[in-house]
Amino acid sequence: MTRDRIRERSLLGALLVYLALTLGAAAYLAYAPEDSSAARAIRWPTCAMRRLAGIPCPLCFGTTTYVLIWRGHGKEALSLNPFAFGLFWLSFVSIPVLSLLTFSRRCASDWMGRIRRPVWVSLAAVVALALVVNWFYLIATQTGVSPEAVLARFP
Repeated sequence: MTRDRIRERSLLGALLVYLALTLGAAAYLAYAPEDSSAARAIRWPTCAMRRLAGIPCPLCFGTTTYVLIWRGHGKEALSLNPFAFGLFWLSFVSIPVLSLLTFSRRCASDWMGRIRRPVWVSLAAVVALALVVNWFYLIATQTGVSPEAVLARFP
């Protein structure tokens, strides 16, 4: 195995582990009792931008959206943060794909190299635009809302 292939597998494996841990932590927060020691240790992160500037950051309510999806409140999760909702499902679908790419004999560049550069640039532009539009949506709809208040409505 070449050095490039080892580096590629390491990066893909790290991304795979990160996505699995992210989804797993959200699932744990969705179903763990409030008074469990682990739930107390994993406190809800406070958004610094919302605390200091009074407006949500571009990914505010991401964890709350993940928890609502795990609890079966997909419609509410979509209306809370559409970008995080899409990111959850993209992560969920990416785990088997990343597993295949990580443990495959072929390089990921063999699969991904077939996609031309203008397509990648266009995809990056669409994602960046979606993130900016989502941010304006969050500012318009979630400025005075806290994640705790949202979760209290959906036990």
